Amino acid sequence: MIRIHFTAADFARVRFAPRPAPLQELNVALGMMCRRDAAPPFERWRQRTLRALPTAAEPFGNLVPVPRAPRFLDQFDDDLAEGLESVRATGPEVVRAEIERVYAGQRTPAPHWVHGLHRGDADAWRLLSRARGAAFEAVRRPVWPLIRPGRGFPCRRPRPAAPTRHWPRCWAGPVWTSCWSWRRSTPPGRSPAGCASATPRSRPTPRRCGVPA
Repeated sequence: MIRIHFTAADFARVRFAPRPAPLQELNVALGMMCRRDAAPPFERWRQRTLRALPTAAEPFGNLVPVPRAPRFLDQFDDDLAEGLESVRATGPEVVRAEIERVYAGQRTPAPHWVHGLHRGDADAWRLLSRARGAAFEAVRRPVWPLIRPGRGFPCRRPRPAAPTRHWPRCWAGPVWTSCWSWRRSTPPGRSPAGCASATPRSRPTPRRCGVPA
């Protein structure tokens, strides 16, 4: 759970996306796919999705060797092609720093193509774009018509058939509360699982498993 206290000036600057962002939706779906502690309704979806991922998507997982993804993978464009272009437009110093961060302390060396990405190699960038595109086609494209309309977006509840980044939420005065617990129930007197507090400039970082969230 997160609680954010807003001022009137904060509200004046708030903007809501008219449509969901393909890369964000993909990241969340892949993150849920790798969670072994997912709620029972998601288990069949997890297994089906794991089987559906094509070989072309595998390099995407190479870029996330630990439960923390390079931040430049998160883009908020509402068009897949534009989102991939935004990733490609990331400054080289940011790309290098983020790759070094996620591979710091890893015993397994980074694949050759990741070294190429670190150097800014065009072939490595094309490989990453193809991998993310292939993952989207396999994981999100089949259900995109259900996600795309965004009725009431972004205030939607996750659907067991296609988990998303949008969790139950509510307002209490100037305080916005959102909970992303996937458990069915919470013991009396305890906060929901996976809850944390955050400031207006922060956001929760879901667990990852070889893929970004």
